Amino acid sequence: MTEHVTREINTAEGIHVVTEAISNFRRLYNIDHIIALVGGSQETQDEDIISAIIRLHGYHVAILSGGTEWGVPHTAVVHAKQHNIKTIGVYPETGKKYAHGADLLDLRICVAPTLGESAWGDESEVFAKLLDGVIVFGGSTGTSVELSHLLKMNEAIMKKEGVLKYIVPVAGTGGAADELHNHCYNIGAKREALPIDDITTGDQAANFLINRLNLRHRHDEPDHIEHSRSREVKTSYAFDHSHHVYKSRSHHMTTSEKALVNT
Repeated sequence: MTEHVTREINTAEGIHVVTEAISNFRRLYNIDHIIALVGGSQETQDEDIISAIIRLHGYHVAILSGGTEWGVPHTAVVHAKQHNIKTIGVYPETGKKYAHGADLLDLRICVAPTLGESAWGDESEVFAKLLDGVIVFGGSTGTSVELSHLLKMNEAIMKKEGVLKYIVPVAGTGGAADELHNHCYNIGAKREALPIDDITTGDQAANFLINRLNLRHRHDEPDHIEHSRSREVKTSYAFDHSHHVYKSRSHHMTTSEKALVNT
């Protein structure tokens, strides 16, 4: 089995190192899709975040966040780990001191600056390229930068008839999520990548991504189905056997007792 690198990966080590780490992570944990949960560092949308994670539980996904100790990024990874969903954190070098460790992040990617000193926002390109879909809870400038990057990428993806990166803002959470529909971006890219109607809860947002990305649930896999059928046969046999015992006992029951058994 491929060994997963538990240390922090820095993009300064080279794109081949980062690419290999991501590939190994996906293969080791059987990850099909990466779902990002984004929002402000000062915001707490616990109920919606938790409902989204519960809905995604059991699918072959990993949760991507900024990996830091505050707000939506923090809540997302804490509850993902509680529900046995693998987590990825992507953050700039300047944010390294605020990032969670290996106890909450299964894959840590620290983004080095391509020019000058490290700054918040350096991570946006890597973040956007990693994800397949994103759920947006509020958010301010940093979230808007990430969403703008995604929308720009989707314009090019549409021209190549590729798979879009789906964006699901949760209405009513304020900030970037509520402003997204008012941005003057390519209408086609927005129409295809965003839900037509407002999404108002985390589990609704997760449902949208499950359907659009055709996420694979482990309950739908052949080995699980076969195991379930085996359990059904055993359960059916136990029921029939139990029913047979009741019928045998009914010979010694009164008429009223027999009626109760047969109802």
